[in-house]
Amino acid sequence: MGRLFFYRNMAKTNLKNHAQLYIPYVVVGMMMSAMFYILYFLANDETTSKLKGGGSLPIILTMGTAVVGILSVILLLYTNSFLMKRRKKEFGLYNVLGLEKRHIVRIMFFELFYSAGAAIILGMGMGILMYKGLCLLLVRLMKGGVAYGFFVSVPCLVVTVVVFVAIYAFSYIVNCISIARMKTIELLHSSQTGEREPKIKWVLVLLGCIALGIGYYIAITTKAPLKALGLFFVAALLVMLGTYFLFVAGSIAILKGFKKNKSYYYHPKHMTAVSGLLYRMKQNAVGLASICILSTAVLVVISTTLSLYAGVEEYVEHASPYDVSMSYVPHSVSKDIVKLRSIEKSLADDMEKECEKNGLTVTETQFTCFFHGCYGFADNELLSGNNAYTGNIDDFSSMEKLIMVCAISAEQYKELTGENISLGKNEVAMYTLKDNRVQLKEEFKIDGMDFKCVKTLEEFPMEDPEYGLFNCFYIVMDSDDTMNEVCETFEEHGIIMASFDYTFGMNVTSDKEDKNARLKKATEIALKAASKDCEEGFSTRVDLKFETEDMCYGFYGGLFFLGITLGVVFMIGLMLIIYYKQISEGYEDRERFQIMLKVGMSKKEVSQSIKSQILQVFFLPLVVAIVHLSVAFPMLARILKVLSLAGTVTYVQCTLICVAGFAVIYGVVYAITARVYYKIVTV
Repeated sequence: MGRLFFYRNMAKTNLKNHAQLYIPYVVVGMMMSAMFYILYFLANDETTSKLKGGGSLPIILTMGTAVVGILSVILLLYTNSFLMKRRKKEFGLYNVLGLEKRHIVRIMFFELFYSAGAAIILGMGMGILMYKGLCLLLVRLMKGGVAYGFFVSVPCLVVTVVVFVAIYAFSYIVNCISIARMKTIELLHSSQTGEREPKIKWVLVLLGCIALGIGYYIAITTKAPLKALGLFFVAALLVMLGTYFLFVAGSIAILKGFKKNKSYYYHPKHMTAVSGLLYRMKQNAVGLASICILSTAVLVVISTTLSLYAGVEEYVEHASPYDVSMSYVPHSVSKDIVKLRSIEKSLADDMEKECEKNGLTVTETQFTCFFHGCYGFADNELLSGNNAYTGNIDDFSSMEKLIMVCAISAEQYKELTGENISLGKNEVAMYTLKDNRVQLKEEFKIDGMDFKCVKTLEEFPMEDPEYGLFNCFYIVMDSDDTMNEVCETFEEHGIIMASFDYTFGMNVTSDKEDKNARLKKATEIALKAASKDCEEGFSTRVDLKFETEDMCYGFYGGLFFLGITLGVVFMIGLMLIIYYKQISEGYEDRERFQIMLKVGMSKKEVSQSIKSQILQVFFLPLVVAIVHLSVAFPMLARILKVLSLAGTVTYVQCTLICVAGFAVIYGVVYAITARVYYKIVTV
């Protein structure tokens, strides 16, 4: 019992003496356990999945919980390794003074028990208190109703405690193995390891250049949105490897080059700076690379999710231009446009009557006849039936050559735009997407039918953002008869991804607050009245604008919430690494500071030299992170197309806001940690 009391007292004394090191360790554990509990609770809470558009929310939040769990392991093990490095000399002294290694590991157990216990208990308290606030934020982002009540999930608390106890237990086992394997002399001199001038590791420099070059090449040259989505993680992994290799070895090579330049190196300001930076980069290169990667991750995650969320209204306007859009879709490619028009007119009349019965006023009605088909694969032009689409898409390279043909008549184009286009037989006006990998010649064929483009359009009134994933050609044909002939060629070759839609869109107003509920009710009744037509080879398709908006805000609101959460987690890791890096360099520079003073440098010169080194090293990761983001920007913009972001202007604006905001936060973190650093150095 006396020995147990001794170990506990030693542990408490050590924690007090090393509060500067252990307080951040406890804070990180507390915040990570709180975030894990909140995300895990939200992922398993039925009330969140029942929110409007919240069907995909459990999957999104479960992924976020897994990411936070993995990052918790990484950050806590990193912090633990730093603590062990700083205290190995102390453990060596214990060994010299008579304590055996088995006594040391018992003291370490109580240190971990107190610090981990405080982190988990405080983390659970913080998670319980913060849960409601973050739940309300999530509901607000999803444009949902206010979720009242205060809840605590005991199962989620138990899971969180088990996960973090396991992480801390693993770190304790690692510490015990580390102590057991090291000799007393190694423990005493561990803080002086690596004091020799670093050598250039040319293999790592070469590997870093190759990895970074290939990652950048993929990001810049990948044009197809779907292919960009598939290759993004490959490019990201290569850039991460290249960043670590070049920070570890490339920075040493550059500084060695400065040192060999005698006219530059033998200068009062440059000599101490270059020499100091050499040792800094050797000992802190991995930490700097980690800061750079985490900074890039913060910028990418928050800028993309913010862009998607900010672009919801823009996307909804493209996808659902009317309050309600209704159409009959034939089960096969239909050639009877007259019948389609008749059916659609009847449905529109029924819909208008039901709107009046439900207190809705119809303000606008628009009929559109639109043909769209997935034609086939080609390299330079649309070819004849031998290359027709067969439904076999094996990889992203096949998707690059997939061709979408979307057509309306000249009469329809005039109704939509007010512009009259005069076209002869088999003459077309065409709008081509800028990102198409396949281009059409002036004269081309569609399954043997000859066409000639006589006018190039700058825009198209019915452009669909989703078609931007393929090679899409929007065509205005001279008449409905020509469109019928195109339908026949598609049907003859058995092309399955084609349809002829005759759709009407309707905008309505209402003085009552429940406009959406009334509109949905009117739509359901109108569809029941027209259901008999479905038996004749047609099916109905309905798009209610408010439902599309709810779905988008639900999905992208959930993504943005996850982006904010992961951004905060990444920032926690970033600040932790920066803090410990400043402390580590502070203790190392304190000795150099005294040596420089003894060899004749003034206190002002020493301070300026060290401050210059700190600034250069500290802001290097931020500069590199911004470069990474700039290179990845085109690839990320194409990936956002896959996720239905309507344009890149929103992404540009959100990215600039995120970069500016992050730079300010980064500067604040520097200012705070620099004070800790100077306090250590000048003691």
